[in-house]
Amino acid sequence: MIMIHLEPGQEDQQLVEHSGEESGLVLKGEMTIILEDEEFLLKEGDSIRFKSSIPHRFFNHTNETAISVWGMTGRVL
Repeated sequence: MIMIHLEPGQEDQQLVEHSGEESGLVLKGEMTIILEDEEFLLKEGDSIRFKSSIPHRFFNHTNETAISVWGMTGRVL
């Protein structure tokens, strides 16, 4: 498990993929999750679960820090 702090405008530039699954919960703020060619807006209290083999990345589209907690199985980069 990890806690991620995304500063305003911060984003991963590259889609990543690896074995296993991921699930995340947004504790504060908002963030956008890209899963291959789909985009999901998560707000405070929202959660998501997906297979990590789907190319994915995260970014903070807002002017406030986003804080989330993630649990992952399999190989983590």
